[in-house]
Amino acid sequence: MATTNRAYWLDSLRLIAALAVVLQHYIERSFRAEAQWFLQLGPGVFGVVLFFMISGYVIPFSVKSGFDFKEFVLRRIFRIWPMYLCVLAGIMVLGWANVAPFDAIQHLGWIDIVFNLLLIFEYSNAPAVLGVAWSLSLELIWYGFFCLYVMRFRNRHAAQIACVVSGLLVTAAGVAILLDTRLPFGRLGMLNAAMLGYAVFSYHQRHLSGRALACALLAFLLATWATQWVGFGYFTHENISLHSGVISWTIASIVFAGICLSPRIHLHNLWQEPWLIQLCAASYSIYLLHEPVSLLLVRWLNGGSLIIAALACTCGLALLCYRLIEIPAIALGRQLNFHKGSQNSRVQPID
Repeated sequence: MATTNRAYWLDSLRLIAALAVVLQHYIERSFRAEAQWFLQLGPGVFGVVLFFMISGYVIPFSVKSGFDFKEFVLRRIFRIWPMYLCVLAGIMVLGWANVAPFDAIQHLGWIDIVFNLLLIFEYSNAPAVLGVAWSLSLELIWYGFFCLYVMRFRNRHAAQIACVVSGLLVTAAGVAILLDTRLPFGRLGMLNAAMLGYAVFSYHQRHLSGRALACALLAFLLATWATQWVGFGYFTHENISLHSGVISWTIASIVFAGICLSPRIHLHNLWQEPWLIQLCAASYSIYLLHEPVSLLLVRWLNGGSLIIAALACTCGLALLCYRLIEIPAIALGRQLNFHKGSQNSRVQPID
């Protein structure tokens, strides 16, 4: 597999994932009735699943030359929190200034705010200040799982572990039926999606055979279909239907595997278009900013004009935040680790 200083196709996949979530939320707000056929495809779920597959592929790059727990944690902190805290601060200022609908934040207790700052609101009764941040708290669990995996297996047995995780999900689905208790299969499946991404990374690094990867992918799909049937068919969910869940997860798997495993696609010059590189790099900011921007503009706009204006404002603000917040934060995270004289070290395709 050819190598470059940065895998631009991964940035592009992340932008696709972010825009899928954006479209879900914007169309729900403006054309829920007219676009039911589109919403039933589950674009938001597709986007988040794709995010976790990308994360599973990307994170191992940080330990290619050896695992340093402190370095890993610092880099993840400075990648995730600075932009998140800035968006959170903006929402809080708007709330304390009595700007609806952000003014609801005034009713939160200090412990609720602390839980949001630490990204642990998912595991308490604290309401989320930023709705999409639930995926960030789940991302932290993936980081923890990855650390334990690397410390125990040292980048070996990726396909076997992926198959084991898929098997455990199928077992959990059976237990849920026996106990007549619905489990959070969507969130559990996201961790499995990240493990699949890691298996694809291992294949590209020639640590995994094509046959082993095929087994991991098949196990993932079987586990996905089984848990989706139990979670959204045998049981029900107020926001996600069975066919919506199955379609979104399956399409995300096809898109991710298809692009990752086809050199003709992921090495195409399209991914290196300058304008696309800039927009793709800001995908994390787009993901975090799109809802607050939309909620501000809905005071004056609606329908198609709201979608166009919100998308333009979100992308413009995201590009600015990427330059002023994300880049300096990433650089600081690296500098804090270079005190050990490792400045000559690894090239990473994406942070």
